[in-house]
Amino acid sequence: MNHGVPETQPPRMRPSRSGVGIVALTVALLVSLALNGVVGVRYRHAEERIDALERQVLLQHDALEALRERGDGGGGGGDPLAEIRAVVEGLRGLEFERRVKADVVTQAQLSDRIERLFRGETSRREFEASRQVLVALGVVDPDLDLWEAFIAVHQEQVGGFYDSKKRALVVGARDARNPSPYTRFILAHEYTHALTDQHFDLGRLDRLQEQRRYDAASAWRALVEGDASLVQGLYLQQVLSLDEQLEVAAEAGKAPRAEFDRLPAFLQASLLSPYLDGLAFVQALDANGGSEAIDRAYEDPPVSTEQILHPFKYFEREEPMEVSVPDVRARLGRDTWRTIDNGELGELDLRLLGDEPYASGGLSSRDAEAAAEGWDGGAYVGLRSSRGDVVVAMLTAWDSESEAREAQNLFGQWLPLRYGNIGDPIDAGPTGSGWRGRDGTGMVLRAGDRVAFLFGPDEDTVRRARAAFEGF
Repeated sequence: MNHGVPETQPPRMRPSRSGVGIVALTVALLVSLALNGVVGVRYRHAEERIDALERQVLLQHDALEALRERGDGGGGGGDPLAEIRAVVEGLRGLEFERRVKADVVTQAQLSDRIERLFRGETSRREFEASRQVLVALGVVDPDLDLWEAFIAVHQEQVGGFYDSKKRALVVGARDARNPSPYTRFILAHEYTHALTDQHFDLGRLDRLQEQRRYDAASAWRALVEGDASLVQGLYLQQVLSLDEQLEVAAEAGKAPRAEFDRLPAFLQASLLSPYLDGLAFVQALDANGGSEAIDRAYEDPPVSTEQILHPFKYFEREEPMEVSVPDVRARLGRDTWRTIDNGELGELDLRLLGDEPYASGGLSSRDAEAAAEGWDGGAYVGLRSSRGDVVVAMLTAWDSESEAREAQNLFGQWLPLRYGNIGDPIDAGPTGSGWRGRDGTGMVLRAGDRVAFLFGPDEDTVRRARAAFEGF
């Protein structure tokens, strides 16, 4: 499915050109999450922790001076952008191979650039297909204009971006010659993207999306954003003074978020996942080999959100199975149904789909995680009839039959919750669950170590789609 977001996505249902050709968009909200354990807590409890923080600053003094000296010797000469570039080189352990164009523009100019990029490189039709699939899954309202919503969120939340096509970065600020600590914080993130792009080619994201390998694209994005978030956090802690750190927190707290808050919680979580889960993944890499381990991950990247959520599965190279959805369209009628969307379905998709805070109704977060764990591959397809009805069919593979059984059981409990507990159960056989609600019918079915999910407008349509799944 599709949605050109700042590097995230709901069920890997995302637009093939998601990200507007921009490999990294730093949302202002990144501050509230990347700083959650760094600045946020310090800001709220500054009086209680001031002594400890001052001691930390003193302990970091030598490293800080070395980094600043490197910045001054790296072409700084009073140029704050050159100083930030040089410090990022030191923090990341890589050197720029060529200069990077950086435009520091007003917030109005940044908003205008984002909108022009978005409207020029994304498709309203693809967003509409995504919206229809997400509505069928019950995670967005039928009247949501997904395309316009994401444009508005980009304009509100994006503090800067790195364009891998033009190899340039753009950051919104009031003064390029004297950027605020918050702007410097954002620039550290974007310069990290520019630096890693020169060494590892961040254009891999576009290629994965063109192949509709959405889960692999999500994993790559998590690596890229997690890497930049780690460097950004180090910049905050080791380079900015205590007062500057508190200033970053204060400015972040004033950032607008009305458009973000209007998004369904499922989409909010999808937008933030590359930063939150990606940072945790890169921290695991760092703990197991430092910057060299992070470098190696670009050469041998994670291929699923399962590996991001469970880093040990990346270290053990536990890779997913290839899964393809059977020809549901043939069962529904080729003359009256057409495919509107298809791609990979990952563990993160299933976790968010089943989690009550992110869906219209669902399981506890613990049960949603348990339901999604054991995932070993997945795919989905969305179809639309000439009458406007939508069917979503998903097929997943699991590590074992017992894992598949647990998934079917928990998602079977989730199914009536997805329909608001309004409606009636329907017969889906001894290894399946079914529910007929006011806005459609759903089934969760198991056959051995495979689990299928079907959603459609009515019971008859869902049963016809089920006939495509041999053995279910």
